[in-house]
Amino acid sequence: MVATPLADHQPHYLTTEDVAARYRTAPGTIRYWRHIGYGPKGIKVGRRVLYTQAAIDDFERHLAAENANDGAEDKLPGHLDAAERVTSHQR
Repeated sequence: MVATPLADHQPHYLTTEDVAARYRTAPGTIRYWRHIGYGPKGIKVGRRVLYTQAAIDDFERHLAAENANDGAEDKLPGHLDAAERVTSHQR
C-alpha cells in the first residue's frame, strides 16, 4: 500500500479574496455579506475568515434553488432573506 501525503486529506480553504474573485466582486462585499448573514459560511481562524469548498457549494446550491423558485421561501438556516437583512441592519 502506498502512503498518500497528509495534504491530500486536508480540506482546501479559500480566503475572502479568493471568494471575492470567484464572484467577481470586492473583498469588502464578501465581508459585508458575512456581516449581514448572507453568502457562504466562513470559519474564523485567528483574524482571518476562511471558506471551505463545501460552504461555497452549499451557498451556490441555495442560489440555484432560489433562482429556480423565483424567490420562494427556501433559504438556508442562518441566512437572512433581503427583507430580513434590511430590517436587521437598521436595528
